[in-house]
Amino acid sequence: MRRIGTSLLILGIFGTMLILLCMTGRSSALKPPAAPVFSKDSGFYDEAFLLELHADEGERIYFSLDGSDPAYYGVLYTEPILVYDRSMEPTVLRSYPGTHFEWEYETDTSIVDRCFTVKAIAKDDKNRISEAATGIYFIGKTGYEGMVLSITADPRDLIGDDGIIVRGKEYDEWVEAGEEGDGPQANFLKRGREWEIPCTIDLFDNRKHVSEEKGGLRVQGDSSRFYYLKRFSIYARQEYDGEDYFSTDFFGDGSKVHSVVTRTGRANALFPKLTEGRSSLGIRSVPVTVFLNGEYWYDAWLGEKYSSYYFNSHFGIARDNIISVKNGELDEGDAEDYGSYMRMTEYIGSHDLSRKDAYDHLCDIMDIQSYIDYCCINLYAVNVDGDDKTNAYLWRTRQAEPGHEYADTKWRYALYDMDALDWIVPEEYGVSSAAEVNTFTAVPPDGDMRPFEENELFAALKENPDFCKQFVNTFMDMIDSDFSKENARRVLQETGLELDYNDAFFIRRPEYMKTYIKEEFD
Repeated sequence: MRRIGTSLLILGIFGTMLILLCMTGRSSALKPPAAPVFSKDSGFYDEAFLLELHADEGERIYFSLDGSDPAYYGVLYTEPILVYDRSMEPTVLRSYPGTHFEWEYETDTSIVDRCFTVKAIAKDDKNRISEAATGIYFIGKTGYEGMVLSITADPRDLIGDDGIIVRGKEYDEWVEAGEEGDGPQANFLKRGREWEIPCTIDLFDNRKHVSEEKGGLRVQGDSSRFYYLKRFSIYARQEYDGEDYFSTDFFGDGSKVHSVVTRTGRANALFPKLTEGRSSLGIRSVPVTVFLNGEYWYDAWLGEKYSSYYFNSHFGIARDNIISVKNGELDEGDAEDYGSYMRMTEYIGSHDLSRKDAYDHLCDIMDIQSYIDYCCINLYAVNVDGDDKTNAYLWRTRQAEPGHEYADTKWRYALYDMDALDWIVPEEYGVSSAAEVNTFTAVPPDGDMRPFEENELFAALKENPDFCKQFVNTFMDMIDSDFSKENARRVLQETGLELDYNDAFFIRRPEYMKTYIKEEFD
């Protein structure tokens, strides 16, 4: 019996080995070709050169020079490609007329810096296609000592009938038909995953190529969606690169990043950095020059995006335990989660927060220090485009997670969209500079908003003496530390700006703000 059992065991092992060998052979047979190899790495070069593309014997190479998918729109590679400075050639995306409404902006047809982009795939004799390889080449360009982000995407996904940065075929047909009835929504105003396109991002730092990754690209922002040079959100996803986080260390601290955004406002980048360590979270940002399909797009700030991935990577909080509300609307979570936010706002409106019991209960469901920090930073930064709800981001955990910072189910405020300092007109507020604006009483330009001191939550909390004391003490400490001339100089130098940025704002603002605090709370 033992001999028979041993024989059967040997046969079983042998059979398993045969099956594994067959599976391995089949897997090998189904394996697609490797991506083409470029004779020159992406980077900065002094002069034009001939670029050679290589693939395995018997494979054909197809390439494109405009960001198009070479698998569908590529040209057969037969000889080396001349890589040269394309800066004197007309732009395509920057000057495309369909990226905005005609009555708002004009496209920019001026000559701008260009980089030379090459995308290539290999195809074998069974028509199996490799992943695309990308080459980004800056020829004869000086400067660009900082970070440069090159975004490459199929132009049809950008400016085609369903392109994400244009009005779109449906809208244009409505205009041509006489604009009868309600018009369709322009493509660049549409949101969500269905308006995300695949892209390749190449990052350069100090003129050296750092990384190349694949991701998803969307138009970002609210009012900025109307600009002809769109802002973008870029996402890491399994479907693009097999990972939910980028491998690139965008912010120099080794942390994992799921999504980033390009913004053109400086204040949104500066104030979170000035107030690092405060209870109101702020996104990290770094200055970056953006190219889109080889065309200089703008100088911007590359920042993180708040998401369940953000709170997971920074604080170790489980992704399915995050609830967030942006601009008063549910951002992450479900209807029941939104109910907890609505119950908090209803409590604020129906209780006298000057009473200790009511105030203490609110402190149990909201991190009051987080709200105070949020208010002080926005008031100091002259963010007249935000209040308790507008351009506000709130978040909490659904359940407590012992040992994890912030995972205590309390609602917290995070800094979000603080760009007003870069575009306000001081004369509209009866002053000569932004540093002089009294942001407690200033009437916002948006007719649906009210002065900050009239916001429901702030006005209710101001009736409580403990809140007022904590608020004033926090604000005065921020002015003397976070917003001190020394700290401002340090942060501005790190980001390439001068202390007199925005009409000496950081020099003049402290004394004005101290006066306004005294007037508001005396």
